[in-house]
Amino acid sequence: MLRSVAVARIKQGLAFRRNLDDVCVGALQEAQREFEIGTTLPWFLIAKDQSLLTVADTREIALPTDFIRFVEDEGPRYVTTDGVLYFALRPFAELDYYYRSTDSGAPAALALRSDSLAVFPLPDAEYTITASYYAKAAVLDSDIENLWLQYFPDLLISRAGMIVAGDIEHAAAEQKFSAKYDMWLKRYFSEMAAREDSNAPHQMGVNN
Repeated sequence: MLRSVAVARIKQGLAFRRNLDDVCVGALQEAQREFEIGTTLPWFLIAKDQSLLTVADTREIALPTDFIRFVEDEGPRYVTTDGVLYFALRPFAELDYYYRSTDSGAPAALALRSDSLAVFPLPDAEYTITASYYAKAAVLDSDIENLWLQYFPDLLISRAGMIVAGDIEHAAAEQKFSAKYDMWLKRYFSEMAAREDSNAPHQMGVNN
């Protein structure tokens, strides 16, 4: 669904308002920001197996600009000559103390900073760290379809409608959007729960 269609849907819920396009766009963007800082993030925001490159004699490597957080149990990791090494992210101060007297070399531990990863020990060459992370969807600053409008348009529209209706003090519209939001939020969490369950290991029954 394109942004323009989502805006039209919001205006329809506001008794077919003919204005407020910019307000509706701003509300869609606000709703997206709200969803992307949630405790639970959806599968469709996962950026699989992205490469992050270290730089020799440089402690930190920048995180992607769309980075939200790493996917649990899917990174970051460094492929050694013996296989795949998974990193457990540790506090910066702890790693700084532990590796203070260690020579530079291949990555062995990582600390998550505000917009970068700190690599320990200090890299002595370029290494590829692979990670799956949740990435922000494209911002709706033009008439595009982003991932939210592709997978859960009604969730985004109903939340944005609540925001607009509240701002213009349209109680009836706010109540209507709120009811739709509650319904779609339940479906949203149900779908994520179903996907997590389908990916979980299941033990086969044993016949005696």
